Amino acid sequence: MIFEKEHFEVLMTKCLISFNLDQDACTSETHDCPQCFKSYNYRRNLLRHQKYECGVAAKETCDYCSYVTRYKHSLKSHLQSQHYEKLAKVIE
Repeated sequence: MIFEKEHFEVLMTKCLISFNLDQDACTSETHDCPQCFKSYNYRRNLLRHQKYECGVAAKETCDYCSYVTRYKHSLKSHLQSQHYEKLAKVIE
């Protein structure tokens, strides 16, 4: 598909604007949590912090020890690195 120069420039401008709005890229503004005052460079990281971390109790617990985390992927990594032998016996 062939674009005229003006049309292509408009498309690129729209893409860059939407990228910046969606990703908070290329900004020097910091995003602060109003509860704990942690600071983040990207708004999406602040939203993740507010949803999963700030004021939220850890809910993923290890069945083999007292390890507790907020994230399932952290628990999986913990199980694989700390309790590999126990997991291998369960699978067999």
